[in-house]
Amino acid sequence: MAVYAAMNQSLTTVLREMATVLREKIPPRPSGSLKDAAVFIATNRGVIAAIDNELHLGCATELVASLLGPQGIVLEEGDTVVSNDPYLGSSHVQDFYVLSPIYAGGSSVFYVGAKAHVPDIGGDVQGGFNPRAEEIWAEGVRISPVKICRDRRVDTGIFNMILLNTRTAEAARLTLESLIAAVEAGKKEVLGFISDGKGLKALEHEALQAVADTENRTRQVVSSWPVGEYSGECLVDNASTEIDGTKIHARLKIKGAEVAIDLSTNPAQLKKPFNSSRGNTLSFGLLPLLPLFAREAAVNGGVWRVLNIETKKGTLVDPVLPAPTSFSPFQQLPSLLHWHPVA
Repeated sequence: MAVYAAMNQSLTTVLREMATVLREKIPPRPSGSLKDAAVFIATNRGVIAAIDNELHLGCATELVASLLGPQGIVLEEGDTVVSNDPYLGSSHVQDFYVLSPIYAGGSSVFYVGAKAHVPDIGGDVQGGFNPRAEEIWAEGVRISPVKICRDRRVDTGIFNMILLNTRTAEAARLTLESLIAAVEAGKKEVLGFISDGKGLKALEHEALQAVADTENRTRQVVSSWPVGEYSGECLVDNASTEIDGTKIHARLKIKGAEVAIDLSTNPAQLKKPFNSSRGNTLSFGLLPLLPLFAREAAVNGGVWRVLNIETKKGTLVDPVLPAPTSFSPFQQLPSLLHWHPVA
């Protein structure tokens, strides 16, 4: 994949091993659906240093920040936490994330994570895509966040609780097992690299350098853009459902080598499943920058040092309980706007 081209060798090795395990163990999916999966590695401060699917960088960033922040739980060596909570970063309840710390010398030095789509997690209709949903409970069960592994052992109580809330228990079981196996593979690879103090310092340097390189490349490109403010809007659109002309509004500001997208003035969240979680909004806001990278720089958390996306809680682009979000990944959001200069 091109996403690996600009990545440092050790990070590439870790991601490839994780992605291989995820692909091999995940249950059969329709053609192209593996694009709805990702593996990533983050620094001990939660900055994503490498991800194999840049379309999920926004959600992964929000999930990691949430799981390691006040709304998360303390992660000890051998723990793995799971969450599908759209209000903490996931696009919708069908997307499950797992995150696990890597310990060395008694403290966490990296985190590895994986994401995949679970075919069903309850709700009014199988699959969770419910166009009549007015609340998240009509789409599925919200798992917010909980340890699915302790001391490297699966917590069968938590695991079975998830399986009891799906119509497709076998597919869900295999998906969860594949996510856990992927992060365990990542931990094994990283621990192999950091078997001594010298190896740890080298990998930490590589991760920090990868983030810095992406930041510098992004700043270099953005600094060539004309300084100014722009506004734009687009219809919230879904191919199968009419959404009453609801629009997304945005204001773009380019100043020096930084970009700000202000989405804070958007309408209040809807009692319809077309709200976009903040993680999903970040991912869509990032889309215009992706062609800048290609093979020249990896996509990682360094981009957020240049691009700031401002949202407001309780709105269409940053909903809170009980807003439904099942169609969140399919909406036309700010990345697809036609920008016009602000006089």
